Amino acid sequence: MTGAEFYDTSLQLLYAPLVVPVLFGLYRLTTRATAERARFPEAIPFVSLYCTLFLLQTLCDLLARGPGVAALGGAGSVADQMVGLIMVLLGDWRVLWLVFALSLPTHAAVRAVVFSLLGAFAVPLLAGIAFRLSGTDEARVLYLVHELLFTGLALALATWWVPTRVPAGPLRGFLRGACGYVAAYYALWATADVIILLGSDLGFWLRVIPNQLYYSCWVPFVWFTAFRLRA
Repeated sequence: MTGAEFYDTSLQLLYAPLVVPVLFGLYRLTTRATAERARFPEAIPFVSLYCTLFLLQTLCDLLARGPGVAALGGAGSVADQMVGLIMVLLGDWRVLWLVFALSLPTHAAVRAVVFSLLGAFAVPLLAGIAFRLSGTDEARVLYLVHELLFTGLALALATWWVPTRVPAGPLRGFLRGACGYVAAYYALWATADVIILLGSDLGFWLRVIPNQLYYSCWVPFVWFTAFRLRA
């Protein structure tokens, strides 16, 4: 089986990415977010709510891309493209909302939502403009531009925004780590797409890794870097 063939299987698209979120969901049902376990207690309510919301979003994303799209016309259909666009926007927004909500003052919650929405829409918009100007009709080039732009944004947040907005301490380390995690999976996606564009099937095998980081591990990563296993 080639990497391209494996990449389109239900195992890679649905079943493998479901394992960690389901296990984490079971863990959350039996675990409370307490001040004794929190690395930065002031953010307990937000992080707890955030992890619950985006665990549900991850499960909906996977199910929508699998059985949902199949029921509405299959891969390549209008439904597939719309679901893909919505989930990309949500996937980028969840990162930006986390960073802005915890780096801005608590009274600036609306501003955090606005900033994160602007960033989530700006990256695909800029990627689309660059793709049009490139003169190619190869869709993977569009993916690559988006991946490179968001890698740059995540690194800018980690090296400039967070250090200038959050005092040194556990919260700053948490936010910089989250941005670094996102930059890592976007950089892996970009590397994989360069390899695919160069004509190698190995890129599809490599793409499986950032898929797992994005779908399976993001919410558990946020939780376990915000809370200790034991008090």
